[in-house]
Amino acid sequence: MTPPNPDVIVAGSGSDIDAGAPETEYGLSITQVLQGSAAAKAGLKVGDVLVTIAGQRVQSFDEMVAAVSRASGATDVVFLNIDSSKLERMPITPSGGKLGVAVEPTPLK
Repeated sequence: MTPPNPDVIVAGSGSDIDAGAPETEYGLSITQVLQGSAAAKAGLKVGDVLVTIAGQRVQSFDEMVAAVSRASGATDVVFLNIDSSKLERMPITPSGGKLGVAVEPTPLK
């Protein structure tokens, strides 16, 4: 398991998800957006749910870290907008390989 990144706080990890329930899909609910971060500059907010980063499904902290670390330059992020309840896509350029969010796995409905 990847050690926690001091710039990304996580409440929960992939190990919290029941591997015996493959029909349940998870996203990563944003619980904190660090001021001045790439995520803040892009307009992500607490409650939005990350679904994919650079075309890679993210259902755990480790998957998010891997997808962001593989990304170069502006990266497409698909997320569930908490205000509109709609999936949206936006380009985000990670700063120093980080989005600047705290996340926790959440079931997608």
